[in-house]
Amino acid sequence: MKKIILLIALSFVFACSSNDDSPNCADVSDEGIAAVEALLTTGIAFAGDQSNSNCLAYKTALENYIAYSQSILDCLEGTDLSELQTEIAELQLELTNLSCS
Repeated sequence: MKKIILLIALSFVFACSSNDDSPNCADVSDEGIAAVEALLTTGIAFAGDQSNSNCLAYKTALENYIAYSQSILDCLEGTDLSELQTEIAELQLELTNLSCS
């Protein structure tokens, strides 16, 4: 999980491509910052205390970040697009392996 959190923190910096005319691309950074902050906050809390409530909060943050990331795929091209697709796949695996009761 620490690898995933670090990956998100380091790989989130990206710029919109020439497709940034679309409505989803207008507020990419504001929405993205909120999604990343929630994911990092809940991920750190869950890493420190693996209680069910922290697990559920982390799971929700993962789901929200994945949904946000998928919504901006059309804003990216080339390497940025490829990196985000890889990140989404890794986060989906993390979500699948997360077992909250």
